[in-house]
Amino acid sequence: MAIQIEIKPVQERIFLPYSSVSDPEQPTETAVHGKVLIHLKKALKVSSISLKFEGFMEEKAFGVKSLKLQGQRSLVKEKIVFLGSTVGFQVLSAGSHVFDFHFNISSLLPETVYSPFLDIHYKLIATVKKPGFSSNVKQVKELSIYRMCDDLESDSHAAVTLTNSWPKVMDYSVALPSKVLTLGETVPVEFNLWPHLKDIKFLGLEFSLVEDITYPGRSVEGATSTKRWIGLKSISSSYDTLLANKLVRIQIPTADRLRCDINHELIQIRHKLEVRILFESHRKLNSITLRCLVVIQPEPECEEDLPSYPQSFNNQLVEVSNTEAERPMWTNLPLPAYEAIAVL
Repeated sequence: MAIQIEIKPVQERIFLPYSSVSDPEQPTETAVHGKVLIHLKKALKVSSISLKFEGFMEEKAFGVKSLKLQGQRSLVKEKIVFLGSTVGFQVLSAGSHVFDFHFNISSLLPETVYSPFLDIHYKLIATVKKPGFSSNVKQVKELSIYRMCDDLESDSHAAVTLTNSWPKVMDYSVALPSKVLTLGETVPVEFNLWPHLKDIKFLGLEFSLVEDITYPGRSVEGATSTKRWIGLKSISSSYDTLLANKLVRIQIPTADRLRCDINHELIQIRHKLEVRILFESHRKLNSITLRCLVVIQPEPECEEDLPSYPQSFNNQLVEVSNTEAERPMWTNLPLPAYEAIAVL
């Protein structure tokens, strides 16, 4: 091929602070920058060389197999002209030509997302325009925008201990190292169960993430929402038969199975960690379901290994406050059919 175009951003994944959505008065100084390289085997007449940064929101009809496109809305459209001729064309010599680019990223832009209701995506488009009726040459590079929880938000990153009781049956607690969970990471979860009845037999634990998507939409019908349950793999590290104390490691799915949290006027995605405790009492199967809000964030773009949690973090646990806003939801579900339970 006589001409080759390369778009090389310094980062293909752009991270904005999670708090900027709720506090737009604090602007985020974020940018995407890099180089556009034009490789020519021979000299070429060029009318212009440009680069566009574009973002689109595509609304879809939920429930239709074809996911028919309902409408497209431009979120951002910026353009840089590296080379332009007022006399018709310029001649570029054979070889490689490098053009630097820099686009500011608004803190109010929504994150990249693919959902049943809408898709939000961003891309860089480099175009070499040739004079006359010659076809233009284009190259497209996809970008992703994410939000990360601010490290200064200590309430989110601090370890938490949640406790509750089933009167006359069992007291129980669960400890997490943080409310913020990262895609692909392994999270230690510590359980303590104190039965009040002698014949209680602990059977196992089931973990899942409940994903709640709310799409306000532009119709007069109001917001639309949907939920889905994502099962989590778990490995038990320790087990005490008498008190049913367990240290369990759960695997958070990667981006191909799980979306990140989003809190934007266009779409909201939230998650809850759901744990089911299975036990037998008086020869009957029983279950307790625990739920608490968590924040799913993308894995950071770095080659360094993520810090690992200690084998036991009992000494690092802190109690969550008792305010209504931070109180976790606990639910005792009706007994399911025995066949519906998979005993671990």
